[in-house]
Amino acid sequence: MGATWKRVTAEELGKALGAVSGWLDGEAPQPARAELAQAVRLSLRTLAQVAPGGTVEVRVPPFAAVQCVTGPRHTRGTPPNVVETDPRTWLQLATGRLAWAAALTEGHVAASGSRADVSAYLPLVVHRKPTHRAPEDDTPGTGGRHARDDGGMTVSRFTTALGEFDRRVRAIAPGQWHEPTPCTEWDARALVNHVTTEQLWAPLLLDGATMDDVGDRFDGDQLGDDPVAAWENAATAAREAFAAPNALRRSVELSYGRRPAGGYCQEMTLDLAVHAWDLARGIGAAERLDEELVRELLGFVEPQVNQLAGTSLFAPPVEVGEDADVQTRLLALLGRHG
Repeated sequence: MGATWKRVTAEELGKALGAVSGWLDGEAPQPARAELAQAVRLSLRTLAQVAPGGTVEVRVPPFAAVQCVTGPRHTRGTPPNVVETDPRTWLQLATGRLAWAAALTEGHVAASGSRADVSAYLPLVVHRKPTHRAPEDDTPGTGGRHARDDGGMTVSRFTTALGEFDRRVRAIAPGQWHEPTPCTEWDARALVNHVTTEQLWAPLLLDGATMDDVGDRFDGDQLGDDPVAAWENAATAAREAFAAPNALRRSVELSYGRRPAGGYCQEMTLDLAVHAWDLARGIGAAERLDEELVRELLGFVEPQVNQLAGTSLFAPPVEVGEDADVQTRLLALLGRHG
């Protein structure tokens, strides 16, 4: 995705897709070329937002192409990993009207290269008939409502949370690594080390390793002399592990027992988002998190407030006013004064 592109909002994407929805449902004629081009371009840019990188090139001729998915970046010649399809098929995939596997089987998508698979990030939004649509259904990345296993969260949400934490890590000034954070036992470096270690565990657990297999491999400091690089490498490995084909259909062994990988992804997403705020508060960086991410995490946390209170993971909930915004409510449930 070009660095100068403006970020696509949920409203922009929803409006563009709404203009072609009747055609995708077979209830209206093909839209005007400009409307079709807008829907394709904004949805492709949304894919590049939720799966940043340059390993896979997704082409939807004649309108647009983007590079996405973390990993080796293509620079010249024919890209090693290419996905190509027509506008109607792409928009059906992006809105959940068509499954990736079915599109491949039926020959509607051409995918060349060992990593030419973006199914982990689809659908980008969930299509519903207007009489049944919930207000938050058509938001980038919420396709996970249909792409989850046992309540797990999509890889796109996990990627968003990684980005939130990454921005705060890169905002740490040289003299701020030992600044205190709302996690009273951790300064900024210890907090980054904790979250980095969580990412290092993910590829091994998703590959079937047990707690005993990993043992004390990641005890102690994992940041070394270049904390930002250590974090970046761990984050990249975790994102690739969760995005691997069928990764969310597996189960993993955690400290409290076996857990569906989708639920593990959800817990990791929450951990990243909350600690992104903790780190921001500690170093005086911007504290506002992605609102769509926060809204979904709040829906995950609210039903579990009583159970969380019985653990040592979070401080007791903080009372807030009825008019508190979504982020303040989420942080308050986790014992933080937003």
